[in-house]
Amino acid sequence: MKLAEAQLKLAKAEGQREALENAVATSKAQIAKLEQRSNDITQAVLTVQKIANELQANITAFFSTCVQSALDIVFPGAYKFCMEFSSRRNQAELDMWLDRNGEKVSALDAAGGGVVDVISFALRTCCLLLSKKRPVLFLDEPFKFIRGEARDRLGELLNLLSVQSHVQIIMVADVAGAPIEGAKRFRIGIEGGVSRLLPVEG
Repeated sequence: MKLAEAQLKLAKAEGQREALENAVATSKAQIAKLEQRSNDITQAVLTVQKIANELQANITAFFSTCVQSALDIVFPGAYKFCMEFSSRRNQAELDMWLDRNGEKVSALDAAGGGVVDVISFALRTCCLLLSKKRPVLFLDEPFKFIRGEARDRLGELLNLLSVQSHVQIIMVADVAGAPIEGAKRFRIGIEGGVSRLLPVEG
């Protein structure tokens, strides 16, 4: 082999070596960037998860306290309301139940419709309080399954909500059983074939 050919092959080999070294350096830089991006994404996911956990804990505490307070007023000491976030199919879901002597019971199976009426009312009130809209609650016979002493205590619940949370409640109440007292009461009457809203005195 001639010297010139050997030098040419050597130069070519050195060129290939430099190209490989550059490729390796570029690959290492890309790997470092990808590792940093992966770390950033992992940190972001952990941060979001932490915020989500705190938000879920705050929501759980707020809703549980409101619903339990409502149940304690209408059905003192009878039920303990529980709620918990859980992950199913990569989504957060909220479970709600009643604790009866340590037994986990569905609210729908726990008792009559009155308990569900109170829980439903309390949950809707919580959503209203969390919204930025003017707190006005329109209710159409929300407590039709509640009778007796529990019904007598509904006025206390509604007045407490109105005074402490500044919620205006406009409610159509069923006529069966004891009336639910409010600040003002009206009845709809017909005079001369025309429906009129008339105040109820006393």
